[in-house]
Formats: sequence, C-alpha cells, structure tokens
Amino acid sequence: MAKPSTGPVEIELKLRLPPGSRAALEQVPAFSAIAAERRREVSRYFDTPDRTLAANGFILRVRTSGNRRIQTLKSAPSNGGVAPSRGEWEWPVERDEPDLACLAATPARALAATLDGRLEAVFVTDIQRSTRQIALDPDTRVEAALDRGSIEADAAREPVDELELELKSGSLGPLYRLAVDLHEAVPLSLAPETKSARGYRLRDGTAPLAPHAAKLRLEPDIAANEAFRAIILSGLDQILGNIAAAEAATPEGIHQLRIGLRRVRSALVLFAPLLEQHAAALFERELKRLGQVFGAQRDRDVFCLQTLPDAARDLGADWLDRLRPPAEAYRAAANGPVQEALHGAGLTGLALGLAAWCEEGVAHPAHLGRKRMGKRLRALAPDLLDRMARKVARRARRADTPEGLHGLRKSLKKLRYGTEFVAGLFDKKSVKRYRKRCEALQELLGTINDARVTPRLADEMLGARGTELAPAFAALAAWSADQERKALRRLDDASKRFRRAKPFW
Repeated sequence: MAKPSTGPVEIELKLRLPPGSRAALEQVPAFSAIAAERRREVSRYFDTPDRTLAANGFILRVRTSGNRRIQTLKSAPSNGGVAPSRGEWEWPVERDEPDLACLAATPARALAATLDGRLEAVFVTDIQRSTRQIALDPDTRVEAALDRGSIEADAAREPVDELELELKSGSLGPLYRLAVDLHEAVPLSLAPETKSARGYRLRDGTAPLAPHAAKLRLEPDIAANEAFRAIILSGLDQILGNIAAAEAATPEGIHQLRIGLRRVRSALVLFAPLLEQHAAALFERELKRLGQVFGAQRDRDVFCLQTLPDAARDLGADWLDRLRPPAEAYRAAANGPVQEALHGAGLTGLALGLAAWCEEGVAHPAHLGRKRMGKRLRALAPDLLDRMARKVARRARRADTPEGLHGLRKSLKKLRYGTEFVAGLFDKKSVKRYRKRCEALQELLGTINDARVTPRLADEMLGARGTELAPAFAALAAWSADQERKALRRLDDASKRFRRAKPFW
C-alpha cells in the first residue's frame, strides 16, 4: 500500500473569473513573469449510492493527468473564512477506481470496510489547468491555478472558469495580499463552493445549502487580535458559505448571508475602541451597503412567505390572496440587485480586505489599531461590552417613538452578537440567563418592526394598482396594527426584565 505523498492540510482560496478576463489576468506582473505549466486533468469522484462519504465529510476522487493517476481523499474544512483549510491525502494508483486499502492511514479508515463493492462514479470534472508556482517572500509559496472546463454528471453539465490560490508554505497574509492585488487588476468574485459540492448538487439535483453560523470557541487566554480574527473569519465563513444559496435566490441563503454581514458589523462595533478608525469605517460602510441590498430582499421574502400567510390564516384568504401576484413580482424585482452584489467587486474586496487586515493584525497587533489588541480578550471584554450596553440603555430611554424603538432594536442586536462572541470566556449559566432576556426583548422589537414595515412594503408593492386592491391593503394594515399593539403590551415587561438582568461580564 502506498503512503500519502503530500502533507495532510490544504489551504485554498477560490475566485471566479468574469467573462473575458483570463487574458488580462495572465498579464498581471505576478503571473506574466512566471511560465505556466499547462495540463488536462480528468477527475472522477466516487461515493456510495446513499452518499456515505459525503455524509461523513469526505471527498474521494481519482485524477488522471497524462499517464499519471492520483487518488485523493479530502476531509471537511476544519476552519472557515476566505481560505479554509481541510485534510488532504494523496496516493499514486494504477487504475481509474479507488484503492480502498490506502484509506487505512486516514480518518476515513473506519468507513473503508463499508465501501467495498458499493462505490460508484458520481460525477466527473474535465479541466484544462494552467499553474504557476509563486514565491511571495522567502517563506511563502503559493500555487496559482487557472481552471477552465466542466463538471459533468450523467447528461447534466456545468462550466468551470476560476482561479485557485493554494498556500503551499508560509503564512496566509501574503496570500491575501496577492489576492487583493489580483482583484484590483481584474475584478474577481468569490467562488467558495468547491467543485465537489457543485458536482454532488448537479448529480443529485439538490439545492445549495444555507449554513448557519458555526459555534465559535475561543480559548480562555486568547489575545484580542487573535479573537478578532477568529470572530471576523467566522462571520465571513457564514457569508461565503451562503453565496451559492443566495445565487439560487433561496430565502434562507439570503437570510443567513445577511446575518453573517450583521455579525461582522457587530464585531467591528465590539472592538471599535481598539481598532484603527479609518479602516474600520471603510469596512463598516461597505457592510452597511451590502446589508441594505440583502435586507431589501429579506424584507420581501418575509412579506411573501411569512406575513401574508400569517395574515391570511387570521383573516381568511379571500382578499389577501389577491395580494400574492403583485407581492411575488415585487419580491422578484429585488433579486437583480442581490445578484449584482454577489458578483460585484464590493463583496469580494470586503472579504479579501478584512481577511488580510485580520491576518496582518495577528502578526502585528498594532496594525489593527491600538497596542492593547495584543492583550488577553478576557481582560478587555468587560469594557467593550459595557460600552455596547450603555448605548442600549441610552436608546432605551428614547424608545417612545418609532425611530427610537428602531434604534434600540439595532443596538440590542449588536449587543447580543457581542455577548455571543465572548460567551465562552465567561460562566455558562450567567451568559445563558443574560442572553435569554436579551433575545426575548429583541424578538418583541423585531415583531414591532415587522408590523410597521408591512404597510410600507405593501404601499411600495401596489404602486398605481392601489385602488382596486385597497380593501386587501386595509385588511393587512389593520392586522399589522393589531400585531404591533399586542407586542407593545408585552414590551414594558420584557424591557424591565432585561434591565434587571445582571451582566455576566
């Protein structure tokens, strides 16, 4: 049995090329100064009919290039962010089918015995690959691969045109700087979904996943700069992990991507006293812009998929059913700006810039802002959370107007995310009690906000058609006002309970 020929970790950043950009990209100095190695790679991906390997987080393929065949096993990513890492084991093999004996020295060894006789070729990738080995500094080497070809599963086919930057040695900072330079020369878009994930979807006809945020685990003695990186990368992971679902206009994908944007914004607010203000403001501005784009789509999704069905259940569907066609057209109209944002330069620039800034800040804490970023987060967290809690308290005193309640809701949401980020550094029971009251108040404020947004959305949606549908509009507006009154009756008690909650920090 052959031993694996490479190390067990792959760190890779994937970017999609806009049409007609390949020639321009190859003229960028980082590429044009290095001769490319060109080859055709045909990869067959294997799994059982019930997808045993995929269900356990493994990818198994045999790649043919010329006369060479390489079998590769990959594991699920062990961390998130722009350039996730995952286990990778490779062996030379003689045939186009996998050699299961090779898996004995990998984490998939327990599955190997269950695979014999059950594996099938699930899909094939046929790629023309152009690779360059780029030395970014004495310690950092990156393989840049331009891939063009297709993913094929039975009669279905999907094109591939992307750039992969794989870190072969050294640190991530130089890799991100290279990606930023390339993005400035040729606007690229993030393509975090792997070829294998696309292949499985193509074969099985499944929708893209819409992952929630992974649970964040910070070490008790973690420094603030390292925690900032972990928190930001967690938010970016949620954003990038939902790009495919958002491209497919999946409501949950839009929702989770928007939550990722909010979590990153909340991290900037939490660490604001320690960060370089000009850089933080630039990131904040772009996050806010993107949040408004995805927020418009999310509001319309909620209106069509939640508000109208709830109102119809309470009021009857006779009139409200007439609102559905214009509501769906109104909802569909928001998808254009969403797709532009997903494929535009802004989202990619934001992710690459944030990742580069965080990575630089680990090596040089002062580059993030104040020198205190190198101190333990556990010692700094009380002051940071106190600052957010004081803003909530100030806004709570002005919450007797619609604008005041809206401001309170936004500040409370940021505080909730802030407490979520650092929760693992404090007593679990105390954190749970505090967050429970925080979330109860936030939920009520969300209900009030949704009730107030509904008439505005309906008015925008109907436009010139408002007269013939006015009775349905009136019924919906009255229902929304009733929902708001019910929530407002509970608001005072929830506010008092939250104010009495003892901060866990």
